[in-house]
Amino acid sequence: MTTPRKIVVTGASTGFGRCIAEAALAQGWSVLGTVRKDTDAADLRAKGIAVAQFDLAVPESIGPGCAQILAWCEGNLDALVNNAGSTWPGPIELVTMADLRVQFEVNTFGHIDVTQRLLPAIRAGHGHVLFISSDSTTLTPPIVGTYAASKRAIEALAESLAQETAGQGIHVSIVAPGPYQTAIWGTSIPRGEAYLETADPRLQLYRTLAEQLGRASTNRPLGDPMDLAQVVLKQLNDPNPPLRTVAPFQSRLVSWVRALIGPRRFHKLLRFVIAKQGAAS
Repeated sequence: MTTPRKIVVTGASTGFGRCIAEAALAQGWSVLGTVRKDTDAADLRAKGIAVAQFDLAVPESIGPGCAQILAWCEGNLDALVNNAGSTWPGPIELVTMADLRVQFEVNTFGHIDVTQRLLPAIRAGHGHVLFISSDSTTLTPPIVGTYAASKRAIEALAESLAQETAGQGIHVSIVAPGPYQTAIWGTSIPRGEAYLETADPRLQLYRTLAEQLGRASTNRPLGDPMDLAQVVLKQLNDPNPPLRTVAPFQSRLVSWVRALIGPRRFHKLLRFVIAKQGAAS
């Protein structure tokens, strides 16, 4: 009997992580998902998914959480999907250092911490480390610069890791999603709106732009996150995966437009689209 391949998916309670975990389980993988809440842990276990509980925003919780993972995989891991993440939007002039730090703690530092702790098991399993990034690393809109910066940072770290581990039997790749229907919108928009409620007079310069962006983000067509899960699993099953994959096709097309017309013209076009979609609600 063939032993199932073992995969760890961070942030498996909702969104991409949940879909990736369930899709991997359906393909016959042995799956462990990381979550923060007891209720999410119970729900995953009921589906046959193992669980480790820790919070990337709480660095001291990562070590014990990874110890659970290493015990589960017995030091041999086939895949790690660094998916967990969230958004703390706000104008760069006004964003607090606390929000900026937690943005990087969750989207960047936490994933590198997890990867460092699990890499020996991945090396033993000749496994794959996959980072979920974002198309905003190249198509950065206003107000979400902190999020885009944290994702640009993880992409740079992933690219360096890919070169450092070349020849060790380890694959490293990046999947950069565009707009999909996930819970990230429900948590990020209220955080951005908190800046709109302050009395700071500088905010008037950004209020309209932020409101338009919030409406445009929810008004545009959003893809099914299960489609993204299939893209991820395709990379994990590929013996020679590309370093970076952008999905869906519309996001790749927009990236080509930016490269064709240059960033300044693209920014002008992006502001026009945000204003038009933001006024259409």
